[in-house]
Amino acid sequence: MSMYDVSGACDMHVHCEPDLTGFVGDDMEVAQACVNAGYKAFLIKAHHESTASRAYHVRKRFPEMKTYGSIVLNTPVGGINPSAVEIALQLGIKEIFMPSTYARAHTAIHGKPGAFGYRTSTLKVDADTVYILNENGGLKPEVLTVLELARDYNVPIGTCHLSEEEIFQLAQKGKELRAKILITHPHFHPPKLSDDALRALIELGAKIELCAATVCPFPGYGKLDQVVETIRAVGYHNFFITSDAGTPTKPMPPETLSCYLSMLLVKGVEKQKLDYMCKEHPIQIFSIED
Repeated sequence: MSMYDVSGACDMHVHCEPDLTGFVGDDMEVAQACVNAGYKAFLIKAHHESTASRAYHVRKRFPEMKTYGSIVLNTPVGGINPSAVEIALQLGIKEIFMPSTYARAHTAIHGKPGAFGYRTSTLKVDADTVYILNENGGLKPEVLTVLELARDYNVPIGTCHLSEEEIFQLAQKGKELRAKILITHPHFHPPKLSDDALRALIELGAKIELCAATVCPFPGYGKLDQVVETIRAVGYHNFFITSDAGTPTKPMPPETLSCYLSMLLVKGVEKQKLDYMCKEHPIQIFSIED
């Protein structure tokens, strides 16, 4: 029996094989674990490719669960590449992520583009970092195009591993263009956002994603007490919760999510609020249909 009942969860941030890291299971194996746990939906994220086609095949195998793809605007897909985004949107993805391991802010902390400091990289080719601001500190034209596509397809944009400065620029323009902006794992490094920063981003219309993987069990960039304090300080209705699991340092995504929710429950976050953040709010944010 799981620590926390995750049946009905919409886990909109899951990693699977094939990937360069060596995850706990491939798309089908992770999907089977999610079906067994009673998930309503999950989203496949990959740092190096669109997962639209991978989600399509999972849906055919497991029609009882909603499975979605995404695209991360890292160097392997051309960085901030509106053409790649538009194709992925037409293939049914449910989230556009800004750059992750190729973001300039990420590489300043974790090493060369495409790598994490605590993981061995096998990449030999030097790659450019991705930065969404121009020399004047505004958003590059291609970022504006991606925002417009996100709005037109009603698909949110996750800030992923951007810097705080980039996130605020994106959120401000997202508000102007009526595009949904999601603040990805605010306690990860980057962006390492304060509660004051999160409140300001909420004023710009953003919603916030809390990821179990940021806390448990490794690399542990965020602390559980910090998460609880942030939920209380900012307001639970502004958050949704995902596992961000699949890496070999954690169990299968449903187990990681269940453990995280159980710990938050023990720390005093009410079950009704936790269920809202992991089961109800994602349905609204991602327009998940029954």
